[in-house]
Amino acid sequence: MAVHNGGVLLAVGLLPLIFVGVFIFYPQAALYLNWVGLEDLTRVATMPMTRVVLTNSLLQASASAILSVLVGYPAGVILARYDVPHKRALKAAIIVPFMLPTIVVATAFLSLYGEAGALGSFLRPLNALAEGFTGIVAVNVFYNSPLVAYLVAASVERMDPELVDAARLFGGGRLQPFLRLLLPQTYSGVASGFLITFLYSFIAFAVPLVIGGPANSTVEVQVYSLFKSFMDFRGAAALALLQLSALAALTFLYFSRVVERAQEVPVGAGVASVLVPLSLKKRPFTTILVLSYLAAFCFYLFAPLAGVVRGALWAEGGPSLQGLLGLFSSRVQDRLGISVWGMAFNTVFFASMTAMISLALGLMAAYFSLRVLKRGRLYETALFASMMVSPVTLSLSLFVSLEWIHPFDLVWPLILAAHVSVALPLTVRFLSSSLSKVPRELMDAASVSGSGKADSLFRLQLPLTWTGFVAAGAFAFATSLGEFAATNFLYVQELTTMTVGVYQLLGSRMMPQAYSLSALLIAMSFAAYLVAFRFQEELTLG
Repeated sequence: MAVHNGGVLLAVGLLPLIFVGVFIFYPQAALYLNWVGLEDLTRVATMPMTRVVLTNSLLQASASAILSVLVGYPAGVILARYDVPHKRALKAAIIVPFMLPTIVVATAFLSLYGEAGALGSFLRPLNALAEGFTGIVAVNVFYNSPLVAYLVAASVERMDPELVDAARLFGGGRLQPFLRLLLPQTYSGVASGFLITFLYSFIAFAVPLVIGGPANSTVEVQVYSLFKSFMDFRGAAALALLQLSALAALTFLYFSRVVERAQEVPVGAGVASVLVPLSLKKRPFTTILVLSYLAAFCFYLFAPLAGVVRGALWAEGGPSLQGLLGLFSSRVQDRLGISVWGMAFNTVFFASMTAMISLALGLMAAYFSLRVLKRGRLYETALFASMMVSPVTLSLSLFVSLEWIHPFDLVWPLILAAHVSVALPLTVRFLSSSLSKVPRELMDAASVSGSGKADSLFRLQLPLTWTGFVAAGAFAFATSLGEFAATNFLYVQELTTMTVGVYQLLGSRMMPQAYSLSALLIAMSFAAYLVAFRFQEELTLG
């Protein structure tokens, strides 16, 4: 019986690794071993265009990371330390932009700050926020500053208020607590936010593709161009290998330094901390400064989304349903080769399948890591391998290594594998966090009563953590919903998704229809996020 249980547990732990091995490690190995030689690496490394795209990627990623921290840090401190009106709703709202599809965010900036945008059409300096290098950085800051704010707020909320009082006793007014306590205590949040923002910005594809222009092409865009436009398969693989080396180093730095340092930071009362009240009578300067900053921050995050809705419902100087109704026209179907209903079906199909598969694999991985390996670091690192591979590189490796094997020659299994690979790390993290909150005493009691590990999981642990399970599924659904880079690389016409449809409509200058389809994607992403936040919040409060 023990041998049987041991075999089942081993199978549970191996299945996620088999998925990662088949769809990440094997395709990557096949790509580089079969398509990259020393001559290819030398040729690509010495190409002038490689130096240009590498410089562009480093510059925009560095600028995006620095500005995201500068913009998000004050917001995180404010949300954690001040008694802001409607604070709970505000904290829930500011993370919404991070969940939106990148192609939609790029479209949103065009709708507001572009030459024909709601603000950009008469405030020309704002056009810089929707084009070129400054446009790429502006979108990246929009996308990542809420994440920085969230991470910093979490770090601040874990601080012991007594430490703040002790720091003030040493003198120095308000500056000393900031320098001696707040900065060191929020190191993990800042460092995590900086590195994650740098990684996401470095491998960004949709934003440079849509608003960057040829002069601001990045490594990710160049890999795509070499394969799709120039048919230089070996060159694309060689450039992808160079990018992978850089991403692997950054990912290792994140897990080995930032996560370890975060575990060393002493925590205190957390949510029990005393919040600083805001009052125009007692603290007029602080109150005005805090509320003004939050208002500006929220405007930057939500004005572009309003611009998309306006673009969808506004035409020729007045309200109009022309863009929305135009989505269902034969003109759009002829241009895209598929109806809007077909795009919606493909999008929901991939998102639903991604959520189900990610939940199944994620539950197996989280359970095996927590309950069997007791936080196996090497095991978890292997599961997070997709973080080291950009979506374009992932789709390139899947295409060259598996496309010729049935049923992957049907293409949709490759797209689904790419979506699951992208969503799996986040799902594992969510489920691990949920399972770790089950009291050890309850599991010991279940074991004493004779319940096996399977009984304990399905009758005790899952019922106690079902809210986290639902939240993880909703986030996996939203991740697939917004996936663009891998899908755009692999898709065939009948498998067009809504994100690819937005890109095709932008390329055809069918702006009202592009805005309308983007607005629908915003609504779908927001609905998925509401589910995730609702159930994750219940879990946290419990």
